[in-house]
Amino acid sequence: MKTTEIEILEFATAQWGAKDLPAIGLKVGEEAGEVAGALVKIPEGRAKWEDLDKEVGDLLIVLSQIAAKRGWTLEQMRAKRFEQIKERALGRVPCAACDRGDFQLGHADGCKSNS
Repeated sequence: MKTTEIEILEFATAQWGAKDLPAIGLKVGEEAGEVAGALVKIPEGRAKWEDLDKEVGDLLIVLSQIAAKRGWTLEQMRAKRFEQIKERALGRVPCAACDRGDFQLGHADGCKSNS
């Protein structure tokens, strides 16, 4: 079954030619800048929330191309990385929340620093 990421990469290649990972990476920077630009312009009244949604979508499309070239889906990449981040964060003593002095919402009950 063809993933959305593969479909996006095939479409982009057909439309604009094959790109290597560094070229796609530069496009990520461009699209991320457009997300930032929308966030600056919205409070100024020069953009709407829908503009931000479009820019985030464009960024995700470019990130999908990287995922496809690496043989992953965005969901797989996100899930794998999130697990790594959780393991690292939960293994810290004291944990990041304790470093911030954040002891709300039952944090102290589950914190390894309190063991």
